[in-house]
Amino acid sequence: QNSIAAHCGGAYIEPRQQYPYSKLDPAKAAIEFSAKKTESLDPHRAKLEGDVQISQGYRQVRSDEAIFDQESRKVSLVGNIQFREPGLLLLGSEAELDSYNREVRIKNATYLLHDSSVRGSARQLTRNQDGRILIEDATYTTCDPNDNTWQLITNKIDINQSEGFATIERARLEVLKVPIFFFPRITFPIDQRRSSGVLFPMVQTNQRNGLDITQPIYLNLAPNLDATLMPRLISKRGIALGAEVRHLSRLSTTTASGSLLPQDQQEHHYRNSIKEPSDYFGQSRYLASIQHQSGFGKPWSFFIDATKVSDKNYFLDLGDEFHSQNSLTHLNQSSHFTYTNKNWIFSIRTEDYQVMSHNISKNYALLPQISANANYRFSNLFEIDAKQIFSRFSHPEKTQTQGYRHRLDYTFSWNRRSLRGFFKPSFKLSYLGYALSNGTIHERNPKVTTPSFSLDAGMFFERKRITTRKLTQTLEPRLFYVKRAFKDQSQLPDFDTKLSQPTYDLLFQENRFVGGDRLSDLDRLSMAVTSRLINEESGREILSASIAHAVHFSPSLTRLNEYEFKSEATRLKNNDSLLALKISSTLNSNWRINTDVIYDNDRNRLNKAYLGIRNNNNNRALNFAYSYSKYLSPINDWSATQNIEQIDFSGYFYYKENLNWVSKLNYDFTNHRILEVYSGLEYKSCCWRVSFLARRGLQRDDLFLFPEKDLRAENSLLFQIKFKGLAGDNGHINSILKEGIYGYGSKNSF
Repeated sequence: QNSIAAHCGGAYIEPRQQYPYSKLDPAKAAIEFSAKKTESLDPHRAKLEGDVQISQGYRQVRSDEAIFDQESRKVSLVGNIQFREPGLLLLGSEAELDSYNREVRIKNATYLLHDSSVRGSARQLTRNQDGRILIEDATYTTCDPNDNTWQLITNKIDINQSEGFATIERARLEVLKVPIFFFPRITFPIDQRRSSGVLFPMVQTNQRNGLDITQPIYLNLAPNLDATLMPRLISKRGIALGAEVRHLSRLSTTTASGSLLPQDQQEHHYRNSIKEPSDYFGQSRYLASIQHQSGFGKPWSFFIDATKVSDKNYFLDLGDEFHSQNSLTHLNQSSHFTYTNKNWIFSIRTEDYQVMSHNISKNYALLPQISANANYRFSNLFEIDAKQIFSRFSHPEKTQTQGYRHRLDYTFSWNRRSLRGFFKPSFKLSYLGYALSNGTIHERNPKVTTPSFSLDAGMFFERKRITTRKLTQTLEPRLFYVKRAFKDQSQLPDFDTKLSQPTYDLLFQENRFVGGDRLSDLDRLSMAVTSRLINEESGREILSASIAHAVHFSPSLTRLNEYEFKSEATRLKNNDSLLALKISSTLNSNWRINTDVIYDNDRNRLNKAYLGIRNNNNNRALNFAYSYSKYLSPINDWSATQNIEQIDFSGYFYYKENLNWVSKLNYDFTNHRILEVYSGLEYKSCCWRVSFLARRGLQRDDLFLFPEKDLRAENSLLFQIKFKGLAGDNGHINSILKEGIYGYGSKNSF
C-alpha cells in the first residue's frame, strides 16, 4: 500500500517470483514443464493439460493446455494464458511461444507494464526477441484498475521497452468514452526516459494577439543533448519559430533558446484601451538567451547568463502573459570566470543590461572587471585580506562619464575565537582611483585613500534543560564598532553604486553603500543580543530572537549624488539611532514564523517591518506575509516614492487526496488595490489531472516603471488537463502556482 499514491484507486502489484532460477536469463536456462496430465502425440510433440506451468529462467507461462514441439522449440497455448517477465504481464486466449527466438504471439490479449502502469487490450499482440511489443487493434491507458477515464483506441501500437517509448498510429483519444482528439501518429515516453515526439499544443487567446497556438516538438538528439522546436501561429501577427537546446556534460550544463517573428503583421495595438498604430508593424522581433555553467568539481568555474530581445515591448506583446512583466526592468547579460586555490581567488567578470522600461536610464556596462583576492591566516589568530579590483565601465551614450576604476582594500585582523566568544579588531586601508573621460566631471584622475578601524566582539552563554522538554537557551551579546574619517568624494563618478536599504545585517557592515564607488565615513556603534532555544535531543532550533541598536556618534557626510541630499528618507543625522529586531520560530515541523523590524528612534517611525507565518504539512499549505517599507529612491532626475505596505495570503488544501483548492491574495494598502488574486480547483486521479483557475491581476499597456497608478486590471480564466503517460500540458497554471504559493511543489506533482 505504501507504494500506491494516495490519489490512486489502486495499482497492479507485481508478485514475487519464488520458484528456482527465477532470476536467471532465459537464454541461459533450461525449460521446465509441469501439468496435471501429460500425453505424447508423436516422438517430437507432447500435450500438457490442466494447470500447465512452463518456466525458463525469469520467464513464466501458465495456461489450460499446451502442445510442445521439441524439434522447433515452439509451444502452442490455449485457454487462460498468462505470460510473465519482470515488469510485464500478458494475458490471452490463444498464444504461440517460440523459445528459440524468444518471441510470443497472443490473440485476444490483455497487456500490463508494471513500472509505467501502461495497460490495455488487443486483437493480437506480438512480443519480439528484443523486447518490443507490437499490438494490433488495441487500447492504451495508464489509469488505475477498473478505471478507463481516458484511453487511446488505435490500429497499431509499438512499445519499445528497452528505449522507453511507445509509438501509436491512427489513434483517437476518448475521455469518458467520448472521442475528443485524433492522432495520425504520436510518440511518447512510457517511463522517465526521454524520447523524440510531438507534445501537446499550447493554445491561448487574448485581445493583443488573437488566437495563439504553439506546437512543441521534442527531439532527443543524444543522451546528453536534446532540443525543443516551437513553431507558433499568432493570428494577428504571423508565424514565429522558437527553439531550445540543452547540453549536459561531466563538467558543464548549457541551455540556449531563442524565438523569431520574421515580420510582425499587426498594424494596430491597444494602449490604455485606445487603438493606436503599432510601432513594430513589418519589423522582425526576436529573443535570444543562453545559460552556461561549467567547472563542476574543479578549482575553476565559468558561467554565462545572457538574454537579449529586439525591443522593449517584446515580452508585453509576445511573452507569457501570465507572468508579470511590470517588474521586468532589465535583462541580464553577464559572464564570470573564477579560479581558486588555497589562498587566492582570481576572477574576470563582464556585465551588461538591456533596459526594458522607458523611464530608467541605461546602465553602465562592466567590460571587464578583473579581481585578485587573497586571504592568509597565521597561527589561527592573525588574518590578512587583500582585495584588488580593476574595472572598466562604458556607457552607450558617449556624453556620459566613462573610464576605469581601481579599488584596493587591505585588511589586517586579529581574530580570536573560542567556544565562549570571539574578539576581532581590524585595520583596513582602502583606495579608490579613476581614469575618466567624457562627462561633466572636471577631474579626470580623482582618487581617495582612507583608513578605517572596526571591532567585532561577542560572547556565548547557555543554560541547559530550562524546561521539562530538555531545551537549551543561549544568550549571545555582540558589539560592533566602525570608524572611518570623512573624505570628499564629490568628484568621484557613480558607476554601479547605490545606498543600502536598512536591514538588521547592515548594522554590522562597514559601508552603507552597495558597489565600489563610495567609501562611507562612519562613527557607529552597533549593540545586539541574540537568544536561542534549541531542542537538545534533535538539535532543532525552536526560537531565535535578536535585537540590535545602532548609534552614530557623528554625522555621515558621504553622499552618492545630489539627489540623496534632497531625499529626507536617506539623510543620516548625527544622532541617528536605529533599532532592529529579528525573530524566527519553528514551533514544530509544520509551523514557522519570521519577523523583521527596523525602527528609527529619532524620527519615531517605522522604516521596515515584515511578518511571515507559514504552515505546511502533507495535505495543506497556508502562508501569510505582511510587509512594510518606507523610503524614497532616486530614479534618474527625480525621487520615486516606493512606500510599500502589502499583505500576501496564499495556500492550498487537499480534500481526500484528490481535490485540491488553491488561492492567493496580494493586496496593496498604499494604493488601496488588489495586486493579484486567484482561486481555483484541481482534481487529480491516478491517470489524469484537471485544473481550473480564475485570476485577476494588474497589467499595464506601457513600459513606464513609475508611476504605479492607473494600472489596468485583467481577468483570466485558465484551464488545463493532463493525461498521465501522454504528452504534457502548457504548464501555465503550474508555473503560476509554484511562483505564487510557497510550498506548492513535490506534493502537487503528477
